[in-house]
Amino acid sequence: MTKPAGRFFRPWYALLIGAVVGGLGWFGFHYFQPEPQYETAVFKTEAGWGYEIKRDGKPLIYQPVIPGLAGNRSFLTRQQARTVGEAVTEKMRQGQFPPALTRQELAQLGVY
Repeated sequence: MTKPAGRFFRPWYALLIGAVVGGLGWFGFHYFQPEPQYETAVFKTEAGWGYEIKRDGKPLIYQPVIPGLAGNRSFLTRQQARTVGEAVTEKMRQGQFPPALTRQELAQLGVY
């Protein structure tokens, strides 16, 4: 004859404890992860200027032309490339990916 399980131990307790511990581990991993660090750099191209965005030191976006415009037009000035690059970086910090810019946004930034 087998002895019944103790009053406080039931097989489903083990499943419940496993689910709680697993959930806490997942929450801790996602909640306490550091925010990604973005940096924007501008560079000279043959036709003008472009920008590059790195996340945690790794290249993420390499943009030698003005995004959102037809053709392959580079930025005319270093400042235009930096301004647009920083606007794109800010969109990424807010969780928007891909960080698209409209013609209106480009016009507000003084590029279009």
